[in-house]
Amino acid sequence: MVELNCETDFVARNDTFKRFVDHVSRIVLHYTDLTEFDGDLWKLGFDSEALKNLETPQGGSLADHLALLIGAMGENASIRRALCFKVNNDLRLAGYAHPAPTNVSTTQNITQVGKYGAIVAFRSQHDVDDHEIQKGICQQIVGMKPLKVGEYGKDVPAENKDDETCLIHQEYLLDADKTVGEVLKENAIEIVDYHRFECGERTQRDIKEIIRAQQQNSN
Repeated sequence: MVELNCETDFVARNDTFKRFVDHVSRIVLHYTDLTEFDGDLWKLGFDSEALKNLETPQGGSLADHLALLIGAMGENASIRRALCFKVNNDLRLAGYAHPAPTNVSTTQNITQVGKYGAIVAFRSQHDVDDHEIQKGICQQIVGMKPLKVGEYGKDVPAENKDDETCLIHQEYLLDADKTVGEVLKENAIEIVDYHRFECGERTQRDIKEIIRAQQQNSN
């Protein structure tokens, strides 16, 4: 997942900006594909500077390409962050961006563009992927912002279901008669890890920088 920002909705909906989002995503994917690792799941985060320093097959860095985009659009834009998941063995990945496109039959090999996004690493006992279930779990993460997957026997459901922060105990958005955990069991799916992006949200790094600045001002 990558986060790019611009100043207006007009530019965010512009095909030139969307193509640049696709371009940045594929550059990050290229570097992810080059990574070899032991284990089941590998994750790497990029901050803005690291992303802008990535060299592209077309020549120049992403910072150079961003400058060209800004010149062409006449509006400031930024490449803020990225998070890469890569899986081995029996793990699989699912992703979703909201709002989702309504005019495509599949999202395979398509860069999804939206204000919110989720990526999920999971195991499934089924050989054939159920993309609708995977999409539903991603939508749950986007819409309900769980803080963790949760564990049965360790994490107790919240008294008020609207306050629930464990994914498995949350009411499933697509079927209010079931919890997410029940849906996962029915479909023989185990969530190993996930992450959620929201454009413009404060990250842990942002919070640390704010605290550091406040401490410096108080000295």
